Amino acid sequence: MDPNPRIQASSSSLRLRSGKTVDLVVLAGDGVTNAPDTGQRPAHGPADLHVCPKCRCDLVQPVDWEPADGNRWQLELACPNCAWRLRDVFDTAVIDDFQDEIERGAQVLLESLRSLTAANMDDQFERFIEAIRADQILPCDF
Repeated sequence: MDPNPRIQASSSSLRLRSGKTVDLVVLAGDGVTNAPDTGQRPAHGPADLHVCPKCRCDLVQPVDWEPADGNRWQLELACPNCAWRLRDVFDTAVIDDFQDEIERGAQVLLESLRSLTAANMDDQFERFIEAIRADQILPCDF
């Protein structure tokens, strides 16, 4: 096995019904193995396309999509945890539920980012105050 695997990244954007755009980055390389598509469709219900049928990770994401026939879309799904992949056709109603789940996940990420940013700012503020009290901040620092 190559000790320095070549990693390739591809990106695409997914526009959600809310108007938000999610940028997706897919990494693949020599060290990544994709599970073969057996042709068998996993038992996905209308609201669980985000759950991997192989490892139960709830972070399955769309890698590629294109219109199929009528109100159906062909999606390629990938699990970032176990590298499971599937290309299949889904009804618009199922895709709408999947988009809702993606939007919910994006909201959770944004809330986590805001919380982490606030905690970091509080920490920096406290360190700055300590530095002022210890006379470690001088006029020439500004």
